[in-house]
Amino acid sequence: MTCNLAEIDAVIREYWEEISKRPDDVPAWAEQILLDALPEMPEWVAGEITEKHVRDAVAAAKGSKGPDGWAEEEVKAAIEMLAKDVADFYNTMEVAGCVPTAWQPGDVTLVPKTEEVGDQGNLRPITVMALLYRLWTSLRLRVTLFDWEEAYLQRLGANLKGCRREASAKELTWGLGIYAEKAMWEGKPVMAVLYDLIKAFNSLPRELVWAMVRKLGFPETILAVVQDLHEHLRQRYKFGGFLGEVSRMVNGFIQGDTLSMLFANVVTAAWHAMAKGTW
Repeated sequence: MTCNLAEIDAVIREYWEEISKRPDDVPAWAEQILLDALPEMPEWVAGEITEKHVRDAVAAAKGSKGPDGWAEEEVKAAIEMLAKDVADFYNTMEVAGCVPTAWQPGDVTLVPKTEEVGDQGNLRPITVMALLYRLWTSLRLRVTLFDWEEAYLQRLGANLKGCRREASAKELTWGLGIYAEKAMWEGKPVMAVLYDLIKAFNSLPRELVWAMVRKLGFPETILAVVQDLHEHLRQRYKFGGFLGEVSRMVNGFIQGDTLSMLFANVVTAAWHAMAKGTW
């Protein structure tokens, strides 16, 4: 144990960089089975971003100031003057397929899952990205990706609840609770199986997920931006008033990013389709 902040940062970076490494023992045929479980879908068209889209996203914005220095209240105060410029910027970024340098840093806070804070395995690495990036992901979810998810992803019949326009994980919890209570009153046996993927976001294989969403018709202009961000992501671990050195996440997805939940849905839907033999 040490009280030296630089040494603590080094220990943290070593642990999470190892977690994010792509496993060497995953056979290619296993990944191919998941990919083959998905249908080939035409690409979903992502229309241009408008000033109204930007204003709506800003109105719904919340959260901490990001590494880009923008705070929620500052953007809301200036949005009437900046809406067209921001919309033009987002559209240009999607055509170029890359993110600005100011979006590449992400500040990571390790949030304890329980009161046992001594074990790093019990910590959840929540990354706060640039506010303008978070506005873009929120906007694209509302005007494009929720529709893509309903039209394509839900066809796999996985009954997904997270990261949906009109659904949430609460529905799943309530539904299971009612089912269990009904069985109890009727005196019927109940069995449930829970799969809890440890460090799921950190260990999802990026290249496989890129191939899966592309097969499902994920808009290429949006995918190119997300791929570029993950390729150049520079994370720094934050604890107290200390911000550590840059750490690279070579695999997995950003925990705290709404698009990461969408990608997790794709993997879940593929596994469900494979298990049921849907396709």
